[in-house]
Amino acid sequence: MRVVNRIVIEDYIKSHKDVSGQLSAWLETVERSNCKTPLEVKSNIPNAGPIPDNRVIFDVKGKKYRLIVEINYDIGLVYIRWIGTHADYNKIDAETI
Repeated sequence: MRVVNRIVIEDYIKSHKDVSGQLSAWLETVERSNCKTPLEVKSNIPNAGPIPDNRVIFDVKGKKYRLIVEINYDIGLVYIRWIGTHADYNKIDAETI
């Protein structure tokens, strides 16, 4: 799959060095995968939690951070919708952000 706006992750890493290794590994894992369904994402990336509208929530660094993406499974594109701390995640609606 291809992360179309990976710059969001790269910028986040610059200001949150403590999560750089985990987010870099996430990018590598996702870009090597070829998932066609939410179930395949969950099978390939255990910290993934599929939600409605082709979105997936990933726990990063022991749930310290959360990452929300939207996936177009037909063409293999991943679009980063949001990234932040777990505390900030509690203030948003993952299905609409």
